[in-house]
Amino acid sequence: MKKKLKIAVLLDISRTYDRDLLQGITKYNKLHGKFNFFFHSPKYIHGENDVSLINRVIDWKPDGVLTREIEGLQSLIELNIPLIIVPYKKMFEGHINIWGNNRGMGEMAAKYFIEKGYKNYAFFGFKDYQWSVERQEGFEAIVNEEGFKVSHFIFDSANLLWEQVP
Repeated sequence: MKKKLKIAVLLDISRTYDRDLLQGITKYNKLHGKFNFFFHSPKYIHGENDVSLINRVIDWKPDGVLTREIEGLQSLIELNIPLIIVPYKKMFEGHINIWGNNRGMGEMAAKYFIEKGYKNYAFFGFKDYQWSVERQEGFEAIVNEEGFKVSHFIFDSANLLWEQVP
């Protein structure tokens, strides 16, 4: 019998996107049975910080890691094993990232509203999040091509609380 690969999966199960990734991973493994997984429970259950979690992963000696951006990520990079990152803010150059076609999403949204006949456009985005910038670029490009302008508000969580949004 072939040895199963040990894969550490450090995703945030409170997020639908991450749960969908986990569902796909587990379905694949049910079909092929190639992996043993290291999963961790949510922080409200296990209470440990990211550094102690990473130390547990390192002690487990995985063959690969699938992770979100977490504190201590550099320690996982230094393991020199296959690493897939599901970033929150920006892609990690030189690494495998799970990343969507964000510009295309922005373009698709703009086309939808244009086809509906709207004449006024706005974009609510997030500062320092590459996916938001890419969506804004796609949205504004299509709206501007049609001769309309886009008002925008870029939320900066470092300087503004949700309840302060105008």
